[in-house]
Amino acid sequence: MRVITTEPMSTNRMILKRVVECELIFDPMQMKTFHKWLGTKIEEYENVSGRIPFHHQRN
Repeated sequence: MRVITTEPMSTNRMILKRVVECELIFDPMQMKTFHKWLGTKIEEYENVSGRIPFHHQRN
């Protein structure tokens, strides 16, 4: 069973904007699966659009 499905990233679309608001209730195994899926999607995005800058937040 496949719960999450997505389309492959396309170089034809140059603008990507998504707003997602939700509450997620996961057990540890589900969270690890989601983490792996999200990492794959980020990698696909960066392969198409370039590296996403990351800044450490200071307290």
